[in-house]
Parts: sequence; structure tokens; C-alpha cells
Amino acid sequence: MSLEPRVPPELERLIFEMAARTHPSSMLDLLLVARRVKEWLQPLSHSVVFCPTQYLEQEDLHKKTCGYPHVYISRSAPPELPPDLRSSARHLWLINASPEHTTLALSCPLLESAGPHAKQLLALPNPPPLKRLACNLRRLFDPVDFTHPIFAHLTHLDMWDFRFGREVDWSGLASIPNLTHLAFSAIQFLPLLPKVLHTCASLRVLLMLVAPHPEGTRLVADPDLAADPRFVWMRRGEYVEDWHFGVLTGVDFWSRAEDWVDQRRLGEGESQ
Repeated sequence: MSLEPRVPPELERLIFEMAARTHPSSMLDLLLVARRVKEWLQPLSHSVVFCPTQYLEQEDLHKKTCGYPHVYISRSAPPELPPDLRSSARHLWLINASPEHTTLALSCPLLESAGPHAKQLLALPNPPPLKRLACNLRRLFDPVDFTHPIFAHLTHLDMWDFRFGREVDWSGLASIPNLTHLAFSAIQFLPLLPKVLHTCASLRVLLMLVAPHPEGTRLVADPDLAADPRFVWMRRGEYVEDWHFGVLTGVDFWSRAEDWVDQRRLGEGESQ
């Protein structure tokens, strides 16, 4: 009988998973600790899939994501995941909008988040149950259809549309049933935001995620918008790194905005 103390396997697994999520850059080292640890963490290490273009090769991607674990689909490889990785893929960063990448989308049936070129997902007979989407909606749809099944489970939507587009009925945002977090990337949408806050009853965070502007929140002419604790004005940082770190750890611009909203509700902060 060994006198050496042993940690219950369930607790040991929890410890390693927490360590991997808290420090994703160390995940590949943790895989080498023991076979059982590799079995526990390998699905997480394969959960993020990047499909690049000539403008973002693997070396550049490694720098942008600080070495966080991911699956990289080379441009010279077939545009699909090997069968042993399909059950692990949860987050897809599809930079190329080529039609052949419908095959890649088909090989990721359990996706929870995607961006920025998700058009291939619309062609699927049963779109994955996305919870988070980052994209230019007018490039995704023609016309924009907020009742599409791809929105059925969506809670976080980051709109990359940089032009207001009066041809779009933006009131349709209120028809997304589970939407709690919404981000815009252009100040042209500011006049729309009070209506969004009024019609999207389940919205917890409304984020203006833009490059630094000399006027900042002075551009917010509507006093009700400026006073609403759900409204946050935030500077856009290194997006790919933030997205990658966020899907692995839960810490990203969304979580920072949530913290800011909580502070505002307590009367401890402003929107910017």
C-alpha cells in the first residue's frame, strides 16, 4: 500500500483543466505531463481552428495568438478537419470565404463561435449551434435575415459592418431570441443604439468597439444612451489575439465590458 498521497482523478482533471484555461500558452507543455492529462486536455487544445489566407500564414498567426494552442488548416491541405478532430472543434476563425470551405464548415458540427467569414455556415442544412458570431452581416446575407437559423442560439454578436446601410431593417436585431451581448464597430450606428436598447429586452451589454476617437463618448448625443449602464465604449485592440484568448479562457473584450457594466450599475464608472 502506497503512503504517497493521491488526488482523486476527478479533482486532478479539474485542476489541470483550470490550469490550461487560465494559462493557455502552457497547455502544450501540460499535455506532456502524463497520458491521462493528454487525454483530458487534447480536446481543448484542438478546440480552436484557424483557416488562413496568404495574408495570415502560420508564422504570423503564431505571433498574433501568443502561441495559444490551435489547429491550423494549411492552404495546401484539404479544407476539412481529420475525423479525429471533428468532435473537438468548437471555435472557427475562417479568414477565407472560398466556396470550398463549406467542406471545412461541414467538418465542424459542434461549433460554438465563428468569424469573420461565416457565409459557408449558411449553406449547411443544419447550421451549428453558434453562441458567438463576429462578421459583417451584409456580406453574410443579401438581404440581412435576422430570423435565419444561424441566430437561433446566438448570445454574442459582434457586427463588423462599417456602414449604417439604410436598406437593412436593423430592428430585426430584436428578433434574435437569446441575444445578450451586441457590439458595433462604427460610430455611424450611434443613432440606432437607443432603439436597440429599448427593443432588445434581453440585452445585457451594448458595446461600441471602435478605434480611439478624439471626441470619445461626447459623440453620444442621447442622454439616455449615455446614462444606460449597459452601454460601453471600448477601444478595439488586437482582435485575433483577444478572440483566441477569449474562447479558451473566457477573458476577452466581452468579459471586460461585463465588468464595466457591473461597475456602472454600482455607480463606479462611466461608459468609456
